[in-house]
Amino acid sequence: MNRRLLFLLFPTITIKMRIRLFLPLLVALFCLPNFAEAAVVNGDFSSGDLTGWTVFRDANGILNGDPNSNDAPEVNLFDVTGNGESLAVQFRVGRDGFPVENAGGGISQTIETESGELSISVDIAVFSTGNNAQGGQFELSVNGVILETIDIGDMTVDQTIRDQLSGTVRVGQGSQQVQLAVRRIYSAGSAGTPVQYLDNIIATVSPVAIPEPTSAIFLASIGIPMFVRRRR
Repeated sequence: MNRRLLFLLFPTITIKMRIRLFLPLLVALFCLPNFAEAAVVNGDFSSGDLTGWTVFRDANGILNGDPNSNDAPEVNLFDVTGNGESLAVQFRVGRDGFPVENAGGGISQTIETESGELSISVDIAVFSTGNNAQGGQFELSVNGVILETIDIGDMTVDQTIRDQLSGTVRVGQGSQQVQLAVRRIYSAGSAGTPVQYLDNIIATVSPVAIPEPTSAIFLASIGIPMFVRRRR
């Protein structure tokens, strides 16, 4: 039995089978997100320094109250995630003088992305050798828009608190400024000042779904079988 005879005997079944197999697959291909990692330079600080990052300081902020740090962030080993030590950027932030407000500073980097939804995650941790009223306020922003803020409150002797900053924002193709800030309302510099850490800064971009083609395919997947039935 040749193809022409099969088509003459079963024309409707052949068309419907092709539609049912092909269109859902096409819809799925359009709808599935395609994640791409954005190029964050030295996001795990494996270089042992702040290569790729720019340090910034608030007007009345202290970045590192450790007397041996020259008030600059350092890259040191610490167990930020609870899964073992790794290199991470270390702060010991606070305010210097007045006004009485959260102050410190942080690091920033400009990354290049495609258009879509930019998602960023950052592992954070705070360690305190003594009792303290504030572990630190962590802030993640992109292009000046704050995506998430986490405020670590009271801490006790030899306590470590771990968390993760994350957020998503829609961006266009081009340059995006990622900024990570750490601040405290108290002064820094004593042995009991909590130490803050950032590590594993990861950015991914997923394309924003385009509704028109997807909607058209969806309507076609409904309309064509109905058209075939009507022709029967």
